[in-house]
Amino acid sequence: MTLQQDLIRADGSFDVDEAYHLCEVYTKDRAKNFYYAFSILPAEKRRAILAAYSFAGEADDISDGEDSPEEKLRGLRGLTESLHAAAAGNPKGPLWVALGDAV
Repeated sequence: MTLQQDLIRADGSFDVDEAYHLCEVYTKDRAKNFYYAFSILPAEKRRAILAAYSFAGEADDISDGEDSPEEKLRGLRGLTESLHAAAAGNPKGPLWVALGDAV
């Protein structure tokens, strides 16, 4: 399950609540123990940690994948670029919308 480009609006933007919802679904699907531990946090903190966990999951998927070391490095660099873009206010997908909002 990936969080990339799932909720594009006609104008190219993403709904922040839907972006957080995807992070929640992603976390619950991957790690129910973390999901339930996060569920007791206050809403703002819960949403932020779900976004952070989803980012970590994306990085983990790249690192643990079957690609060559060069492809893995390229994928991780892409995550880094997307993270910087989100921090600059230019998110490239729902994960980055949620992370940008969280920070």
